[in-house]
Amino acid sequence: MTFAPGLEALAWHTADVAESAYAQLARRLIAPPRGTIEIVLTDNVDFSNGAATPFPSNRIFVYAKPPVDDLSLGYYHDWIDLVVTHELTHILHLDATGWLGRALRQVFGRVPSGWPLFPAVFTPQWNIEGLATHEESRLTGFGRVNGSFFEMMLRTAVLERRFEPIDRATGNTPIWPDGTRPYLYGSRFFDYLDRTHGDTADAAVARRTAGALVPPTLWFDRVGQKAIGWSFTTAWQDWRRELERGYAGLADSLAALGLTQAERLTEAGRLALYPRVSPDGRRLAFAADDGRSDVATRVLELETGRQWKLARRNGLGPSSWLPDGSAVLTSQLEFRDPYHIFADLYRVTGAGEARLTRGGRLAEPDLAADGRRVVAVENRGGDVRLVLYEIGSGRVRPLTSFGEAHWSLPRWAPDGNRIAAGRWRDGNYDVVVLDTLGEIVFAPAGDRAIDAAPAWSPDGRYLLFWSDRSGIPNLYGYDLSAGEPPPLLQVTNVLTGAFYPDVSPDARWIYYSGYHADGFHIERIPFDPAAWRPPPPLDARFRPSAPEPLATRAAVSATRGAGSPPRRYSPWATLLPRYWLP
Repeated sequence: MTFAPGLEALAWHTADVAESAYAQLARRLIAPPRGTIEIVLTDNVDFSNGAATPFPSNRIFVYAKPPVDDLSLGYYHDWIDLVVTHELTHILHLDATGWLGRALRQVFGRVPSGWPLFPAVFTPQWNIEGLATHEESRLTGFGRVNGSFFEMMLRTAVLERRFEPIDRATGNTPIWPDGTRPYLYGSRFFDYLDRTHGDTADAAVARRTAGALVPPTLWFDRVGQKAIGWSFTTAWQDWRRELERGYAGLADSLAALGLTQAERLTEAGRLALYPRVSPDGRRLAFAADDGRSDVATRVLELETGRQWKLARRNGLGPSSWLPDGSAVLTSQLEFRDPYHIFADLYRVTGAGEARLTRGGRLAEPDLAADGRRVVAVENRGGDVRLVLYEIGSGRVRPLTSFGEAHWSLPRWAPDGNRIAAGRWRDGNYDVVVLDTLGEIVFAPAGDRAIDAAPAWSPDGRYLLFWSDRSGIPNLYGYDLSAGEPPPLLQVTNVLTGAFYPDVSPDARWIYYSGYHADGFHIERIPFDPAAWRPPPPLDARFRPSAPEPLATRAAVSATRGAGSPPRRYSPWATLLPRYWLP
């Protein structure tokens, strides 16, 4: 394993997790490759991701930052466990080959190619990414198949008649759900195959792909016929019919309770996130990526519907208005040098932007009503904490400590004395309230549902947020004036999903990001606490009594004792030739 300075403890944990996941995948999926699988653990970027490649040797890359702010990856118990299991699945899957491939590799080495040397490499992306995402969820007990976000995307596609046929469930296009498509459809399809054709159907597909005597890319349905007795095309059609029946019944039951009728304010779709109303209530800023133009901070004039680009931006994230409404405070990614991409704070107007920090690694800022204090999330060393940044002096003061929890999307209360934020701790993700010294003044009983993105009513009485506690992301709220503990109320009842609430300064509207088959739109509903209802029961998967993750229970504890002491990195071994061609 190779790791960056300061990540030694996380590297040992990564090694433990990798040994455990490797043993489980080797038992149930496919025979593992010979030799060492190299893992590179790094903290040089302020976003979460991983990658794997079998060329020129089997290697995994992991970015240490936990995905506490990521809608699709936010349901995790251990980020390292999740990402390493996913990438190790890729290695075992893509490296596997049959007798012909093994013979040719003995002669020519690891030639970067498909069948017969690496038969799975050029198979459909829904097979490659779907299998890894399925295994990530199966072995950790969390992940994208078990969470609500992928379920929401599939449910919405079915109900709004945008379900993809098998020949379009791959690739990366500007059309939503763009690069998420193979992960979404592939993982849920493998879940269906395991439920209907035995819980080793995914392993049978991987093994048949590896041993294919005909290039699987030319006739992938043949792999399905050999592995599960059906072509993938036929199984896909049956899966679609099952989904249509199930989601039609769910839609009827939710409609009987009364569905939220929202006013849609944007039409571009794809990504329109983090609505923030200006102090005068006349404009709304949001982060937008429509797939046709630059990712940008856009502004919507609420009375006329006129919309314009305030400034392009690197990545999506919330904006916070200055008290006089003359500018917004944002965070965006930027290269510090050719090898590091860090998040910094910017003051943005229509005339340009001014950078406030350099290498600060600060994201998700929210500005207090005094216009001086900023609460933000700081990322370092595979951990995140809340900090206070002072405009003018540039002083940064920690509000929480590294190692105690992961934090997301903090928001100042109107009185400037409290801060609400999403807190992930030991698999529980809740909205809590802190004072300006970092002491918790309100925290609900924990559960494994995602409660995130808090917003205050103008009088500070209500605390709104989104939660998937019922299995469907909806808006909820606490009435903080109504006793201890404050009652939880359901604000929306949607078939799809509702995220990132914000309340207008006159307490007339709730703005939020509503999900549809073409992506996210900015929508609004009246702010009417009298119409809110008691919350539905907590979905069974999110209850504290739910089983512990399999990979965590089976974690190998002997790795650290058996490993060698860390030593300085040397590039020489990686320069050896891995293949040759006549």
